[in-house]
Amino acid sequence: MLLQVISWALGTAAAREGLSTSLLSRWTGFGKMGSAIFGGVMAISMVGWFGVQNSVFGESMANILSFTDFLGKFETLM
Repeated sequence: MLLQVISWALGTAAAREGLSTSLLSRWTGFGKMGSAIFGGVMAISMVGWFGVQNSVFGESMANILSFTDFLGKFETLM
């Protein structure tokens, strides 16, 4: 919850100022090491979320295309 609030506040301020979130976090009190840690946590969470989105998309496509082969012809059910 705390990461969400900090991310929202820094993201909003960065969008208004035209700066990246990592650069703004360095100037708002996190310092060089704190902004690096914050950027790393954000990067890892975004990679994880990308994986979740791909999983949802892949499962949906597998359900839609479960009765067709690669060329789009219907398979015979046994």
